Amino acid sequence: MKMHTIATLIAATVTFGTAQAINYPAGNVTFNGSLSSTTCTFNLSGQGTTSSTVTLPIVPLTPFTNTGDVAGPTAFDLNITNCNASMNNMEIMFDGQQYNQTEFFSNTAASNPATGIGLLLMHYNPFYTMSPRRTFPVTLMGGAVTVPLTAWYVQLDSIQPTSGNVFVSTVLNVVY
Repeated sequence: MKMHTIATLIAATVTFGTAQAINYPAGNVTFNGSLSSTTCTFNLSGQGTTSSTVTLPIVPLTPFTNTGDVAGPTAFDLNITNCNASMNNMEIMFDGQQYNQTEFFSNTAASNPATGIGLLLMHYNPFYTMSPRRTFPVTLMGGAVTVPLTAWYVQLDSIQPTSGNVFVSTVLNVVY
């Protein structure tokens, strides 16, 4: 008798558990897309490739007295060309080692690194800090655009920087 009661109780639980599910059509979801044999071409300041080097000048330590002080501005262009003419928008992002969750890139020089110094990457029209892993919207015209950028040495904190090498490596990520 006890076995029969347990079996009936289990069957009732299963029956009531499935009876509560309701299938109700809430709307349609449509997915659209397209494929293109053409991809965009990217290069830095006419160097022909995005695997390029931007060389900042040698600067003295004297401009650096406070956190956020900058020196050695170096302008360069990210040229985006040969995109499909119907493509109007994309996002770019420089992904690199971020300094303590700030807008600065860390100096990762392996040999004789300058301490207290990192890199600040800026776009000025509109004014925009290209922080590590922060996307920047780009509007294309006729499948092309030139994005003017400037790299700066930046003092990372209140400790006086020391002289040495600065090396920052980033990966240019593009979403389009």
